[in-house]
Amino acid sequence: MLTLAMILREEMVTYGVIGKELAAAACLAPSTLSEYLTGSRPIPKDREGELVEVLNSPRASEERCTDCKGNLFPTRYLDEIDNHPIVALDKLVEEAEEIINVAKEARKTMINKRHGYKFAGTNDLTITSFEDEVADLITCSKTLLIKLQEWYNRPVVETMRRHIKKLEQSGYCSVKRKSPLCKVD
Repeated sequence: MLTLAMILREEMVTYGVIGKELAAAACLAPSTLSEYLTGSRPIPKDREGELVEVLNSPRASEERCTDCKGNLFPTRYLDEIDNHPIVALDKLVEEAEEIINVAKEARKTMINKRHGYKFAGTNDLTITSFEDEVADLITCSKTLLIKLQEWYNRPVVETMRRHIKKLEQSGYCSVKRKSPLCKVD
């Protein structure tokens, strides 16, 4: 199993970042970063985000978020598929086609189910299958976004910001209010 330290090392090679640069940007001693990356010392939870953000690695971010408490739906980066974005896109299309079929059956099950009762028997299997397909689609979508950044330097973080803004503007989610404790410039 890959660890965050292993992924950070791989991403440093991918992005051409040397340890001294990453250590300086994350305000760490190079020796401390080396200990984190070799696994001789665990990366403190409060430093993980900083290292991932400084490196600007969505792949490392995905690995970190998989282990976050409160992450209701952790996903994994698909590192066992061909590295090209077209392969990731083909996998996403395959999953999208599967979810369309399963969603139609799940919809029938939900419409025919009275509120407040649990699904049972084949209905439960239908809903479970639908949930699994949704999870697969999310994983493939995130992997494709990461591949687009890796191959074409597409900004995953900016994509997520645009997505959140779109959701807020459409009224699907509320705009986050700043805490009164935050300093406003």
